Amino acid sequence: MTDTHHTKIPETSRRSHLDGPNRVRLLIGFIAALAVALTATLATWEPLPSPVTLRWWVLMPLFYVAEIAVVHIRFRREAHSMSLNEIPLVLGLFFAAPAELVVAQVTGALLVLIIHRRQPPIKLAFNVSQFALSAAVSVVVFRTIVGLGDPLSGIGAVAAILAVLVPLPMVAALISRVIQLMGGQVDAAEARNVLLLSSVGYTINAGLG
Repeated sequence: MTDTHHTKIPETSRRSHLDGPNRVRLLIGFIAALAVALTATLATWEPLPSPVTLRWWVLMPLFYVAEIAVVHIRFRREAHSMSLNEIPLVLGLFFAAPAELVVAQVTGALLVLIIHRRQPPIKLAFNVSQFALSAAVSVVVFRTIVGLGDPLSGIGAVAAILAVLVPLPMVAALISRVIQLMGGQVDAAEARNVLLLSSVGYTINAGLG
């Protein structure tokens, strides 16, 4: 089963100081540092003008439920799974403070990964780091585009969809890189299929949001 949000990190028989898990840890550290730096910048940004403001503790349960509610899709002989994470993400883009949106998504996902999926530490660290970076990038994309017009007009819809889609290739590349560092092989055709299906699913979820 392939999941663009979570990566299945294979085991490797040969592990040296600069190979496998150690290189993955360096990559995770870089992703986490970048996510923290970007989120710190977003902390200075105000929510969009709105009569409704969603705080992080309101959004967090929504991300939690969305991450549990995984949709399974079969494409040819492969099975793919996608969460409904983009729905609360879009709500947060419009109605939450940027930094609180990142905190809400990371916290909700972290609880799911620990309680329900019981991921090992290195996999957990990677997924949480890429969630944080992806959410922060989504905010930057959304605010950049929505600043061109009225957030409640067509520009708002375009901004929301692009905010969801733009981080997708980045996440896919990071997952592929982790698999390679751990000695696994990435099937290019399968990766393209996953990216295509995910783009369609993310767009639908963004529209629902």
